[in-house]
Amino acid sequence: MKILVVCYSNTGTTMLVGEYIAQAMDAEFDVVEEVKSRPPLLVDGKKLEAGIGAFAKAVLAAVFGTSSAIARTLRDPGLYDLVVVGTPVWAGSLTPAVRSYLRRHRKTLPRVAFFCTAGDPSRMRVFGQMRKLVGKEPLATIAVKSTDVRTEACPRLIEAFVSRLKATG
Repeated sequence: MKILVVCYSNTGTTMLVGEYIAQAMDAEFDVVEEVKSRPPLLVDGKKLEAGIGAFAKAVLAAVFGTSSAIARTLRDPGLYDLVVVGTPVWAGSLTPAVRSYLRRHRKTLPRVAFFCTAGDPSRMRVFGQMRKLVGKEPLATIAVKSTDVRTEACPRLIEAFVSRLKATG
């Protein structure tokens, strides 16, 4: 089975999870990039370069469901058997960049699975938003708490996620 893992990452946290998943699944990896990049907003709950204006703009874009201009990715998801799509969660919602990616490729996406990184995974609606955009049920989902990404908890979570995906054939 040919697998692609693709994600958007503002600070590198979601990218790290995506790379772990790609390695565990022996998959190819790709990154969604915004044409106009944003300053890093948060890493593990700690504010970085973004000012309050940039932070508020990002949150409002996520909450109101807007898209952003994204660069063309290196790999065509229509050429894979499974595409695993990842996003950070902003205010419980899907990021504008991943929203744009899913809208761009919804007609050619094969089977899908979703992952996200979030400060509080229990208070989000991101997987429902992703499901609605692609018009199909994911084979599996995983929400990784941002503070767990750089701990020993992350590989265990990813192992369980990958096992569920492999069980679906």
